Amino acid sequence: MRIDINQQKISLGERYDVFIDGQASYRASSSLFRILRVINLYTVDGDQPLLTIKRRWSFIIKKYDIVRKGELYRFRVVKFWRRHLQCAVGKDLYDIYGHRSRKFSVYKNDVQVAWWEESRVTWFKGDNYAMLADNDGDREMLIAFCLIIDDSHSRKKHGAVNIHLGYIGPEDRPFNPSWTPKGFAI
Repeated sequence: MRIDINQQKISLGERYDVFIDGQASYRASSSLFRILRVINLYTVDGDQPLLTIKRRWSFIIKKYDIVRKGELYRFRVVKFWRRHLQCAVGKDLYDIYGHRSRKFSVYKNDVQVAWWEESRVTWFKGDNYAMLADNDGDREMLIAFCLIIDDSHSRKKHGAVNIHLGYIGPEDRPFNPSWTPKGFAI
């Protein structure tokens, strides 16, 4: 499946429109007037959050929790400089790896299930992400991972034209250009 996440900066927060295979499917928004960021994910026409992303208090490295159906999942940094992140969801362990350029890959139990790339140039709006994922992947958690990365790496100022050059530092796992998602024809 293809997941497109388009951020829109509003005066005091962010709003995200999420499309699955070209269809508007989800929306997310950050809560206003909070010291620590809270982002809720909804279906496109729902008013109850499917999950909530909460930023935790920390000094240097930003920490997050994901709350879904009463369950709490900790999103943690494994290696800050190599951009390796991790989240245990039930019996599954998700590893998120940042790569050179503007790409991230997601591995579930050491098997790749998705990757996304941030747009190089955006006009008048916030950041845009294009993700390819296995059709049977946990859409909501994959979206949550991308929203956390966006929030933790967000550039707070956006102008008329925004150019994202990407990351040039070390990486814990190289990007796999030959990976293709299960059940999705490119």
